Amino acid sequence: CKPVNVKHIEKLKAGKSQVESQGRTKGHGAYMSPTADKVLRKKLLKGKDPAAFRYEEPPNFISGIDRCNMVELMIKDSDWIMCDRFEAENDANGTEGKKLIQSIVSRFYGYEVSDRPFRRSLLSVLSVSGIDALDNIKSEHSIRGILFVVNRQQDDGRNPQEILSQHPHGAKAEVIWDDQWENRDISSSMLRKLWSEGKD
Repeated sequence: CKPVNVKHIEKLKAGKSQVESQGRTKGHGAYMSPTADKVLRKKLLKGKDPAAFRYEEPPNFISGIDRCNMVELMIKDSDWIMCDRFEAENDANGTEGKKLIQSIVSRFYGYEVSDRPFRRSLLSVLSVSGIDALDNIKSEHSIRGILFVVNRQQDDGRNPQEILSQHPHGAKAEVIWDDQWENRDISSSMLRKLWSEGKD
């Protein structure tokens, strides 16, 4: 999450509620993992000359440490959502962070952990993401380890159904639809755009 907002929390709640209501599994807990600084810098510098910020951070840059602190404040009253600082503090990518969580969960419970939804293994560690993350997924294997939650409009105006239909593996995606998604538009991307333009 970059930076955290209420929609991130709602995605986790929607994913947990959906799979539990269908009787497929029990959601025991969730980690929110703020993105590494290098990833956020790249997003904030999109369309800008990186050389202009060689010795300083992009406008309104928020460090991974501060973003982790923001997450911890937002979830302080939750008994099942936690903050994972691994990506932010080690400039790691999401795949590395997920593998670490799988390893920890496996050692803690003593069972093999699956990265696929609802396999017969006793435990699964899945990613929960917005539908726009499909743009970065190239393989069928990767798409099966993610729960996609549609709970807002897309920043670029695309229709979520079209995103799914146009993706080569969209038919394999596990998608959860929020009934009110068309009435919402807040997102981290929107906040980054406003901040990069110097707007509060």
